[in-house]
Amino acid sequence: MTVTMVYFAWVRERIGTGEERVDPPASVTTIAELVDWLALSSRAMPPPLPIPPGCALPWIRRSCRSIPRSPARARSHSSPGDGRMIRVIVQTAPIDVLAEITQAETAGERGAGAVATFTGLVRADDGVETLELEHYPGATEAALTKVATGAVERWGLSAVTIVHRVGPMHPGERIVFVAAASARRAASLEACAYLIDRLKTDAPFWKRETRGTQASWVRGARRRQGRRRALDLLDGVSRSWERSCRW
Repeated sequence: MTVTMVYFAWVRERIGTGEERVDPPASVTTIAELVDWLALSSRAMPPPLPIPPGCALPWIRRSCRSIPRSPARARSHSSPGDGRMIRVIVQTAPIDVLAEITQAETAGERGAGAVATFTGLVRADDGVETLELEHYPGATEAALTKVATGAVERWGLSAVTIVHRVGPMHPGERIVFVAAASARRAASLEACAYLIDRLKTDAPFWKRETRGTQASWVRGARRRQGRRRALDLLDGVSRSWERSCRW
């Protein structure tokens, strides 16, 4: 079995390659054994490559089919017969908010009485001049689609749109757009807030900030993990409350 190691962000920069193929010995027969063997043989694993404090280790193992690496990828699907639509787009081009709102209203017009939207902008925190987002094509879209599907099922939405930009951006530029269409405004507003919170924790993105001539990868792994645990807890409490209200 040949395993392809795909490297991102600071790992790719340090070892000088985006991926490598490795051939585990015949003695490796389980996933646990594969992970242990990779820890000793891969150039990207410690101790040869120390992990900066707070940073995630951006590498992904894959032994199945390759996922196309396209700069922009869109996925949309609808449930048979009910007119619900999910659109997930990851792109390098600027986000056209007006066009996306129109699309969300059109996709959700069957049974939709409200469309809630959110637009995120790049902040100039501490003198940031350029923000660059890197992602794993295919895996990122799949994670966003899972988040969108969860929102559709929970709030009975007629349409969801998630557009996320990657590549280099500057302060003031749009980085993310989210829309949720539903029959009533409360559901669309709650779902929109849920979507923006979840995509910030559940989708595989790596962020690099540039100030002058200095560029650094943001140490957000621990913060994201803590935020995800908090969201999971709040989500559980919210679902319990919703169930009690139904009774």
